Amino acid sequence: MTSVTGDCNERMIRWLRHNRIDFEKWDAVVAPSGLPYALSWWLDIVSPGWEALVEDDYRAVMPLTVKWKYGLKYVVLPKWVQQLGVFGEDAEDVHRFVRRIPYLMYDFNLNYLNRSQDGLTHINYVVDGNSVRDENTCRNVRLAAGLRISEISPDVFIAFWAKVNGERFEAKHGELLMNLINATCSHGMEMLLGAFDGDRLVSAVFAVKTATRLIDLAPVSDAEGRRLRAMFGILDYMIGHLDEGVLFDCEGSMLPGVARFYRGFGGVEQNYRRIWRLSFRKKF
Repeated sequence: MTSVTGDCNERMIRWLRHNRIDFEKWDAVVAPSGLPYALSWWLDIVSPGWEALVEDDYRAVMPLTVKWKYGLKYVVLPKWVQQLGVFGEDAEDVHRFVRRIPYLMYDFNLNYLNRSQDGLTHINYVVDGNSVRDENTCRNVRLAAGLRISEISPDVFIAFWAKVNGERFEAKHGELLMNLINATCSHGMEMLLGAFDGDRLVSAVFAVKTATRLIDLAPVSDAEGRRLRAMFGILDYMIGHLDEGVLFDCEGSMLPGVARFYRGFGGVEQNYRRIWRLSFRKKF
């Protein structure tokens, strides 16, 4: 373990290797954010051996998802992770943690609770159960009304996702997604839905349930699903079944067409920032 301390007016921030992290305390700090990406078991899947910056006795924490490049360690955003950054008390005060990153290079996203003027703003949309849809969205939901929306198994989802996305993603990304699905199932946090035209699956979603969010992690439609507006039907179903106080987290998007799709469901921006330092120069 290496300790990194601030000046006399700052609380102590410790840099912890993976085997020194108290995962129970860690998850208790992360869970109130409603974001699963920084939960210890999620990080174990997407970034084995991840490290941490911890303030005092887990008052606030920052995950360090480390990789090796050119013989050096650096912090990078893993696949299937949207937001990291600081979690816990005073999560807005992110710069104290960023200054304590013990590596020369980093490139990752903060989370919506962090406040920073640095980096690049990334757009995310959230929807509550009372959001008002626009006319175009209502029309497309009606077009999808003939489809059957039902739960599907992890194996069915992965097979469909691989068939549609096989050429766009490396095999390891599908394996990683399957591991996350299995883990969320073991924690009772999964939602796997499919839209069927008769007996044919044309669209599907893997979403993650937390106490305050339903996160649209992996939506996928084939050409027929897009023609039938199937994803409109699935999202209409998901948003219509939100529990009180739970937000539908759209997980994006920076793409104009996708952003327009989520805005049509009444999505409002809840943005976060990407920060990076891709320099071999000494930081301190």
